[in-house]
Amino acid sequence: MINIFIYIDALPLRYTSSPYMKYFSELTKNCDFVKLKNIIGYSFGIQSTILSGKLPQDHKHWMPYYYHPLKSASLFKVLGKINRKFNTNIEYPKLLKLMKYGLMSKILLKGKAGLCSIPFGMMDNFYIYPYYFMNELPFFDSLKNMIENKSNYKVTYIGPPTHRNYVLNCIKFLSSLNKDDDYMIFLYLDELDHIGHGYGADSYRWNNKLIETDIQIKNLFNYLTYNKYDYNIVIFSDHGISNIEKIIDINKLLGDIGLSWKNLIYLIDATIVNIWEENDAKKNMIISYLNNKIGNDIDIITKQQGKYLEKLGINFCNNAYGDIIIQCKPGKMFFPNHYSNLKAFKGAHGYLPKEDVQQSYLFFYSNCNKELMRLDHIKDIWDLFFYLTKNS
Repeated sequence: MINIFIYIDALPLRYTSSPYMKYFSELTKNCDFVKLKNIIGYSFGIQSTILSGKLPQDHKHWMPYYYHPLKSASLFKVLGKINRKFNTNIEYPKLLKLMKYGLMSKILLKGKAGLCSIPFGMMDNFYIYPYYFMNELPFFDSLKNMIENKSNYKVTYIGPPTHRNYVLNCIKFLSSLNKDDDYMIFLYLDELDHIGHGYGADSYRWNNKLIETDIQIKNLFNYLTYNKYDYNIVIFSDHGISNIEKIIDINKLLGDIGLSWKNLIYLIDATIVNIWEENDAKKNMIISYLNNKIGNDIDIITKQQGKYLEKLGINFCNNAYGDIIIQCKPGKMFFPNHYSNLKAFKGAHGYLPKEDVQQSYLFFYSNCNKELMRLDHIKDIWDLFFYLTKNS
């Protein structure tokens, strides 16, 4: 039996019936379908939830950075001391920005730097993970070992950074198996995510990638059918993507009330800002001012909203991820930010779970009459892994 989980990063639900995905549109008519509740945030936290079956408040992996000012010596701590006077929030010539971006991204962290424009003087306050691909998250090996120990199934991953031409590599891998082998394959397609950020949904490159993805899915199904495999296929996305219509300069807004990285600890991601501030008067001033200036473009969440944080899956027992969380609404983005200092994205994600663009979904197709189990939340995909390897 072959179980294939096809994870298409950033494919919004409405595009699964796009004229650019004709085969997929027809295929879904014979598929079980379910919308899945999601968590707030980006792929880093969502993938950790999928692979662990837990919410971020339980698996502790919500963002690729967290507040920890008393950390031991590290590359970032040393770098912060050496370059304390180098403030990356001010405007630099583009060539210097490119040089700094390349230094942080390519030399220091081998292309995996998650925060390339945070002021070095502020780095002392944080642990910063390099960005992990799905198979490099700590939960992947744990899940793989659990599946292989509880069943006859072997688990393999096909996707970045290990492979290119992901579907072709999947077909090659299938051709190397015996027909009676039991395998679970994680097939991760991440190209739409990159194109959506760089060019936006509905761009020429986006539409071409939809066509290419559709052809790849068709080729995979044709191969499985022609070679008479018994298989279950799960196709899902972690979130969608929203074209950016408005840029918000949170640095300028905070500067208007006399705040900067020198007297306030905060991290600006693409659509989420985390602020660490214990002083109630200062917190209230920030919240009041931002609500007054950009209240229609953001949602503000505080540590005092325990039940709401619980619902979002981020009710942490400490302030590792902030005392104030400022969340953009779809179509908006913070820039400049600490994630990309070169240019704003054309498309972004990482919104509240109630937003359509943040919702996840799942299609299930089986040629051996396997029924889809009950699913409600993206974390339930973890149970599906074991359900499909039991008595099949």
